Amino acid sequence: MLAVNLLIALALTIIIECFIAFAMGYRRKSEILAVILVNTLTNPLLNYIVLAAGILEFLDSGRFIVVILEIAVVFVEWRVLLYVLGRGGKRLLLLSVVMNTASYVTGLLIYR
Repeated sequence: MLAVNLLIALALTIIIECFIAFAMGYRRKSEILAVILVNTLTNPLLNYIVLAAGILEFLDSGRFIVVILEIAVVFVEWRVLLYVLGRGGKRLLLLSVVMNTASYVTGLLIYR
């Protein structure tokens, strides 16, 4: 059941973040594939770290660790997108912030 939940979270994240990227003008196949790739790398890792932290009782304040990890994800995704797409540093940073904010807020609303 855990694996199914993680796959659902990944699929929702990819859908939301691809929609945001498309809405922000990233419409080329290479750009959408970059968004999918970066989320395939960061989303499972984020979820496994949060899960492990909860199991190991690493931090009592679960939201705190998630926010810190989301900030790290924004930075990592921005750098990977910049590396893959090769241009638009500030615009890609904005894209990463907006995509991750949208998927995080959606996750909060769904998984209350």
